[in-house]
Amino acid sequence: MLLLRAPAILCMERIFVSQKLYSYPVEILDVPHRAMIRLKSLGVFRLEQLAGLTESDLLSIYHFGQKSLFELKRRLEALNQCVMEEGRPPEDIMECMRMRLEGPDEFLQEVISSFQEEGHGRASICFYLTKLPPRGVFVVSERIGLRRTQIRTLQEIADIMNLTRERVRQLQNRSLKYLQSSLYEEGVLASWEEALVWSATTPPPGEQYFLERLDSTGVNGNANPTGFAVLATHIIKGIDLPPLLRAARDGKLNKIWARRRQIRDREE
Repeated sequence: MLLLRAPAILCMERIFVSQKLYSYPVEILDVPHRAMIRLKSLGVFRLEQLAGLTESDLLSIYHFGQKSLFELKRRLEALNQCVMEEGRPPEDIMECMRMRLEGPDEFLQEVISSFQEEGHGRASICFYLTKLPPRGVFVVSERIGLRRTQIRTLQEIADIMNLTRERVRQLQNRSLKYLQSSLYEEGVLASWEEALVWSATTPPPGEQYFLERLDSTGVNGNANPTGFAVLATHIIKGIDLPPLLRAARDGKLNKIWARRRQIRDREE
């Protein structure tokens, strides 16, 4: 009697991609170049086209092996986590993915290193930023735009760091208070104020020239001059961050310091 053996059934897991990520290009996964070429050969150009494929589909691609599959799934899992809390991608989803892949300690150390490179002069804000705990450096720099021109909201930072919005606010306020006390003790605020007043009152007027002249003073190190002006104004003049961030958005930081000069001239 001939016994027929049933074919083995391979249960290969389907690739899960959150629908919130469907519009992103496959390049966001940042997999090795060879694996990226293989994915595109299968017609995968956006994450939506990756959703629903099985591991078997991917492993059937020429030279796409278990290692490539593991890295792809690892990155996708991190991306899915980035949209899980709020149901939407954070502003910088690549940064969110990197924090989950590398671990927050390694990622935040990269941020600190970028400030340490220019933080040798005691008149530079970068010198004092590196005295903060790693998470404080990241929150302050992202909140007021020290690393880039873009200013992030508390919620955007919370999404990236996988914290609550209130916890980010606490980190922000604690870090700013520490900076404020340190800078008063070091006596550097007078030189910062001089730089800000000079930059705002030297012709030709305007926010663009204000930021260019401020950048030339070197007090902001490698930090974005707008972010430095926001932080220095908060510490020196005691203006809350929300009004200052609106002024930065509207290009009015130079007017704050021009008025400072007018008040000083009247007093003299």
